[in-house]
Amino acid sequence: MFTTSLFHPIYSIVNAIVLGHTENDNMLAGLGLGSLTVGICMLSIGANFNSAIGMFVSHAYGAKEYRQCQVYRIRGVVLATCMYIVLAIPLVWIRQIYSALGQDDAVANYAAEYVHTVMPFIYFYFISQVYASFAANQEVTWYGMVAMITGTVLHSVMVLVLYVW
Repeated sequence: MFTTSLFHPIYSIVNAIVLGHTENDNMLAGLGLGSLTVGICMLSIGANFNSAIGMFVSHAYGAKEYRQCQVYRIRGVVLATCMYIVLAIPLVWIRQIYSALGQDDAVANYAAEYVHTVMPFIYFYFISQVYASFAANQEVTWYGMVAMITGTVLHSVMVLVLYVW
């Protein structure tokens, strides 16, 4: 858990460092606004929702009802999918929402682009949370750590390839 908490903020740090070296300040402001929007409107709600599976899986695992653990995993994936759809619907119109709130057009465009680019990957993050909770509550704790470290390294490499080189 400590390792994943350490590596998770690196995504934002890498993005801010790369965009902080560009000539366009609106890009960095758009990243901040878009990141905050995704964090508040999707990640915080979805992460708390998806963590509930852990309680059910740990009880079933402790009772040696392994088939029931699988049932809870499948239900977790279905519910995470439903939760994602509900959370994603308003974000389809996030550009218009930013305008209605009086946000600068250039910043709103970059923020909306960020939100729309990241949104599909949030779904996979939700599903990975279900699997990580499923595994951790059956005493398989390395899964989340390996996934977060791998994701951080791949993200950093992709940013270097796409923006720096």
